[in-house]
Amino acid sequence: MKKNIFYTIFCALITLGACKRDDFWNQTTEVNRGTISGILTNTDDNSAFKGVKILFERQTKGDGSRTFVDTVATDAQGSFKYEVPYPNKVKVSIRDTGRYHLDETYVELTEKKDYPIHLKSFPRFGESSIEVLLQDENNQPVEGARIALLVRESANESYSVVDTIHTSVTGKVLFDKIAFPVQYKVRIAERGAAYDLDSLEARLLSKDKDQQVLSTRKKFGQGDLTLKANYFYSQKIADFESVTYKYRSILEDDFGQEQTVRLTSSGELLLPKLNYPGTLILTSNADTKLPFHGLRLELEEKDFLGTFKVEFKDVKPRYSVPNFNNLKVSTLNLGTINAKGAQAVTMDNDGNLYIADGTLNQLIKRDVYGHSIVVAGSGAAGSIDGAALSATFNGLWSVALDSSGNIYTVDAANVSGAHKVRKISKNTNGEYVVSTLAGSGSAGGDNANGTAATFNRPTGLVFDKFRNCLYVSEWLGNRVRKIDLATSSVSTLVGSGVAGLTEGIGIVAQVNYAHALSLSSDGAYLYITHFNGAGLSRVRLSDNYQEVMTKSLNQPRGVFVTSDHQVVVSNSGAHKLVLLSQLASNSNSVLTTIAGTTAGTSDGDALSAKFNFPFGMYYDQWTGNWYIATSSNGAGAGSVRVMRSADLD
Repeated sequence: MKKNIFYTIFCALITLGACKRDDFWNQTTEVNRGTISGILTNTDDNSAFKGVKILFERQTKGDGSRTFVDTVATDAQGSFKYEVPYPNKVKVSIRDTGRYHLDETYVELTEKKDYPIHLKSFPRFGESSIEVLLQDENNQPVEGARIALLVRESANESYSVVDTIHTSVTGKVLFDKIAFPVQYKVRIAERGAAYDLDSLEARLLSKDKDQQVLSTRKKFGQGDLTLKANYFYSQKIADFESVTYKYRSILEDDFGQEQTVRLTSSGELLLPKLNYPGTLILTSNADTKLPFHGLRLELEEKDFLGTFKVEFKDVKPRYSVPNFNNLKVSTLNLGTINAKGAQAVTMDNDGNLYIADGTLNQLIKRDVYGHSIVVAGSGAAGSIDGAALSATFNGLWSVALDSSGNIYTVDAANVSGAHKVRKISKNTNGEYVVSTLAGSGSAGGDNANGTAATFNRPTGLVFDKFRNCLYVSEWLGNRVRKIDLATSSVSTLVGSGVAGLTEGIGIVAQVNYAHALSLSSDGAYLYITHFNGAGLSRVRLSDNYQEVMTKSLNQPRGVFVTSDHQVVVSNSGAHKLVLLSQLASNSNSVLTTIAGTTAGTSDGDALSAKFNFPFGMYYDQWTGNWYIATSSNGAGAGSVRVMRSADLD
């Protein structure tokens, strides 16, 4: 009786322990585990058995009953590994007993550690081999492709990978020491993007070697890649530049090791024997003279047929501070386009120069490669919205760009239907479309939203990225207006509407035929040229206070403030460009002529060159170029001039 009681208690404790192990095994939270690490070798020669299924079972009852846990296959070295929660007792055995003699062992897991085991066996019926030939569409051998062998003992089981081997120069692979009988599959173990994939299944039943043929078609090639690099903004050769690159072909999972090289004197780099398609990444390094934004290039066969051109975009401007020494002037080549009445210029982040032509009533774009096109304007005078090249403008005197790449200009003509601020933007098809941002078409000074507001000959424009607004100068309105781009609401920044040039806040201050505008790089000040007032003022945007910097100019038109707060004005009445070398309020600024003599069009040294009514200007800190619009004061013989220091590289 006592024996029965003790036996019952013992079985209950075993069952309770097994249930506890069930809890550990099945819970989803992280538990402590031990690792069973094993190897399966041949009893005869101690060689490894590859792709053999190993069975894991755990004891769940006191009578030794077991529950299936999992199967894993041995790898190419005959090894296997499995993590098990503890405490547990696990039986590890050979599953593929149709081909191999059974071996088994028990592992008692009590703590977090490695539990090494060694199973031994030998084929029950012997071993054989499988030879696979890989051919292309022309029945020629394919070298270097991976072929995988997978096996299983019955159709009810999943396949286990035995090995993966690259084809030889003859297009063949040989899988040897394969125990039979077994069902197997051979397949091309490459990306479908690189090869047409093929596979087949068969049974290995005897010691006689099986021979199989797989077919494929390569989707890649190999060639020498010749790169030639230019700097994007200057379009100069990136001679002797230091670059770092890495490459990954369609055949590879990962990029190769980074390499740092120096380009030749012609900006070239030869990369031989690359498989393609592939991805090439070019980056700057510590020795790069002019750091550039990294390039990710997706290369195809066509890119290997000749010289592949790349362009390095500078990370930061090279010439953020202009050099006013040894200035030279030239005339910009616009190809077949004649800027008869160039009034203003600006530039986008891709180096495209935009030219407002008030005589042709067209907006011209010139890219960094020297190609010029008309972006908007049919050439007829008017104020019709719609498709950009069918739209009309009337007195296209200025141009500005916002942070999204939208373009703004004006209808500055003193006729009914003009007096507007226009917007040029791209539709969903990428086509430019013209619309009216603000202005009813009637002359006036009413503040309101959008087309309900009125302007009196809007002339100058500048975008304020800090406040997301446009500032608009009025030639006859004697005001500077502000357009909130989020709401299209129009308000008055400075100017009473009465001509004059006085200091003060907002509408207390007076402006005198306000023409051009320029915003300081920090967004603190707005600079205004006053055509009839012979002056330059600036508005402190924190409180809209206007202070007068000089009244000693001669019909000033354009103005530009550099990143270091130097101010250049086109003194159009004197046909010169002047620098406010000492900026001071109360009209005490000191003026220095930096270019121009008398009216004319001759190029050369800046102080000997001639301008014919210089108007709007723009400084490109990526190239060190100044662009100056000249309109010949409506004579129809305008141009865009370029000024640059010869001391720059």
